[in-house]
Amino acid sequence: MKPSKELFFLAADIFTDLWNAKHETAKQEAEHIRRDIIMIERKTEQFFDRITETDSETLITAYEKKIRKLEEEKIVLDEKIAKCGRPLHSFDETYRTAFTFLSNPQKLWASNRLEHKRAALKLAFSEPLHTAKNGVIELPKSRFHSRFWRKMVWVSMIWCRGGGSNPHDVTIAGF
Repeated sequence: MKPSKELFFLAADIFTDLWNAKHETAKQEAEHIRRDIIMIERKTEQFFDRITETDSETLITAYEKKIRKLEEEKIVLDEKIAKCGRPLHSFDETYRTAFTFLSNPQKLWASNRLEHKRAALKLAFSEPLHTAKNGVIELPKSRFHSRFWRKMVWVSMIWCRGGGSNPHDVTIAGF
């Protein structure tokens, strides 16, 4: 089972739009944090001005505590802004596996590597695989609403286990 080119490109456009929307949201968040830093700097300046104008040791100590607290907040915000808007991985690295799977789901399943088969099952089904007491395989909810894909996975699993001489003789609940 392979999606049409139009469907694949539609999915790629959706992923690209999501990526761009998240990037834009991160930019807005960074701008909001920059405004908060400016406010903290203004408050700090005000407390420095108050310290120079007062003679009370109690007030000076209280203002110094406030300045330290504001400086700590500024450090936290500086760290946030450094991380904000910078993805950990590129768009291609982030969505490469999803696009590979969507372009041809059977390719990942047909791989000889166990981790690829597990990834295909995780991408295809939302729940773990189960066998009923009577030996009939119960299908979990599919992430794809495709009976063909689900049957292909189950028949392949049973066939690989040596569960039958003919994959069409396999009994699968839900079919």
